Amino acid sequence: MPICEALDVTPDWLLSGIDPAGSREESRDYYTIRKDTDMGRLIMYYNSLDPGLRERVLGYAQAYVDLDHQ
Repeated sequence: MPICEALDVTPDWLLSGIDPAGSREESRDYYTIRKDTDMGRLIMYYNSLDPGLRERVLGYAQAYVDLDHQ
């Protein structure tokens, strides 16, 4: 593929983003989430909140996680 030749990468790397020299267990600093899922809608709602309310929502979420791990 011309794009792979131009970038000097394999088609597998281009599609997966996994470094061929690295581990397949590399962690990413981001998620790709479909907008039409529960998580996508949750993110849309979260993004529409004022910053102060966002912090409050994060606090609630952390509290639920902490309760679940007791």
